Amino acid sequence: MREFAVVKDIKEDYVLLRKDRAEACASCSIKESCSAGVTSQEMEIKALKNGVNVSPGDFVEIEVPNFSATKLALLLYGIPLTVFITVLLVMVSLEFSEPISALAAFVAMVAFYAGLSFYDKKNRKKLMPLIIRKVSAKDVFTKIN
Repeated sequence: MREFAVVKDIKEDYVLLRKDRAEACASCSIKESCSAGVTSQEMEIKALKNGVNVSPGDFVEIEVPNFSATKLALLLYGIPLTVFITVLLVMVSLEFSEPISALAAFVAMVAFYAGLSFYDKKNRKKLMPLIIRKVSAKDVFTKIN
C-alpha cells in the first residue's frame, strides 16, 4: 500500500517520518473509541531510505508492506497461549506436579517469544516501509483531494 508522509529526521539506517493517522483510521468502525488516535492525530514511522536522498521537511511516497492484524495477533497471543496450554497439559498428564508443569509451560512460552524476537531482528527490514520517491507538496495534496 502506498502512502504519503513528511520526513521528520534522518538516522543512520532509517528515516523517521510523520504521517496523519486519518488514512489508516478513516474506515475503522471504532475510531471514535480507539485509544490510538486520542492523544495525537499524527503517527511516527520508521522507513528505510532505499537510496532516495531526502532531508527533513521533504514529502515522500512510501510503500507500506501489507500484513494482517489478525495474523499478527495470532502470532503474538494465540500461538504462545497454545504452547503454554499444550505444555501444561502434557506435563500434568505425565503426572508432574502442577507448579512444575506451570513453570515448564511458562519456560516454553518464554522460549517461543525469544525465538520470535530473534526472527524479528533478522527480518525487521523486510517489514519496514520503504521510501519510493520524493514528491512535491502539490502532488500530495492533489492525490488526497
